[in-house]
Amino acid sequence: MTLGNDCMEIHSFFSGQIDKYQQSGSSSSSLVDSLAKVCHSYLRLAEETYKTALNLVLEHERCQAPSTMSIDTNWEKGQHLFLRGRANYNIGYATYELALFNDSQRQRKYNTKDLLVKAKREFNNALQRAKSLRQNAVLIYGHSDANVMSNQSNYTWRTEAMIHTLEGMKLEVNASGLHIACSLKLYDTKEVMERFSSVCGSVELTDILKFSSIEGITHVEVAELLGEVYWMAMSVAESTTRKLESMTTINRQGGLDTKTGDTLLQIIRTAMKRASSVSDQLLSFVDQHSVDDYAKEHIATSTNISKEDDAICKWWGVSKAQAHKRLSDVVQVSRAATNVVSTLPRSGISGDVGTTTATIPPTQRRIFNQDASRALNGISNVVRTRRVKKKKSSEGQVLADSFSAEFNPDSDINNTTTNTSGGVLHAVEARQKPEYRKWGNDAMEEKERKRSCPPLPKNLLELGVSIDVIRALEKKLGNTLPSDYLPIDEYRRGLVN
Repeated sequence: MTLGNDCMEIHSFFSGQIDKYQQSGSSSSSLVDSLAKVCHSYLRLAEETYKTALNLVLEHERCQAPSTMSIDTNWEKGQHLFLRGRANYNIGYATYELALFNDSQRQRKYNTKDLLVKAKREFNNALQRAKSLRQNAVLIYGHSDANVMSNQSNYTWRTEAMIHTLEGMKLEVNASGLHIACSLKLYDTKEVMERFSSVCGSVELTDILKFSSIEGITHVEVAELLGEVYWMAMSVAESTTRKLESMTTINRQGGLDTKTGDTLLQIIRTAMKRASSVSDQLLSFVDQHSVDDYAKEHIATSTNISKEDDAICKWWGVSKAQAHKRLSDVVQVSRAATNVVSTLPRSGISGDVGTTTATIPPTQRRIFNQDASRALNGISNVVRTRRVKKKKSSEGQVLADSFSAEFNPDSDINNTTTNTSGGVLHAVEARQKPEYRKWGNDAMEEKERKRSCPPLPKNLLELGVSIDVIRALEKKLGNTLPSDYLPIDEYRRGLVN
């Protein structure tokens, strides 16, 4: 999945450059077209890479099918569910980005609606994996050996179960956010309400706060999960508000759809109410446990969220009132125009007679995403990291300036950072290496760490597997098999000798 994550980051970087060049109008269309093709290629590569990762996880799971269900095998099952869910989420995320890119660049190679439906399907799969992961964690937590030290870490199996529960919640929140985004673009407001209500009931704030007392789960991780819940709610409110704003122009065919607008307003208010409750808990938690490195200045207070909620309600009320007034004017003007044009010859009739456009009060900037450097949704990493949420470094800006200086030297949209000698500064700060729990390849012997596939079985008669299947697997897996693996033909010759 690391390769897929890198592809998504490259796509994000180049798509940002496209937006800057299009806004400035200082770059040639050929450069923008070339960058668009690069972005599209990296999105497709990321999608295929995530699909390959999912297939590897499924194959690894089949090869390690346990004969007995011990607490250790229950934990391994949870890890497989965890990896499968994240792979499904990443596939859906890449497909969703492809749908957005398809619309923004007017690429007609694909049907945007089909891409959104496909992305929703993957997010549904990720939600199912998250649910199964949490159910499996309950089995581990209630096992008779739950208080025994785990052979995977320095914690008990009970702690491992709580870690799986935390990861399941995080996966469900992230997948729900993008699932709702797809539903909004498909104009399925009913499914938006159902999914948002479901995730709010499934991921309770009181359950999240309980993680702070679990040894092995840091306060930073608890704050991050609360933050994910907050940003998911705010992203739903933001995207729904944009949808509502796009409706507030009366067209020639009819008036404002107030019924749909009221439904969207209900979604906005529900999401903002959720964000407000999370905001209070998150800010209090960060202060209480001195999580100094968490960027809480980008979290809106419940008071500010409430003010924004009131402003949106007032704006929608004014919009409906003005739309109704304008619609009455349209009817009156149309009747008067009908009396006039009935006396004119056919050639004197204008198709635009008696039409008008409503003037809706302009909307103000919202507070939804106060951290302009933070993406509302992102890729899901393969490993559980114990990272600290810090303010965004200048690394991305340095790379953007370097790219602009190299390919668009005449543009002044970027303030290029230079060193003392006048050259472009390409050096960036070293990233802090994340710490994560060892599992899978990382827990193997040194000579096996670059391998990702377990040995193939030899007891063919007991497993009911034909020799042709084993040979085909050997050919497909290639050098991913352990270095000391003995091919099936050599193994059989050894049995004869």
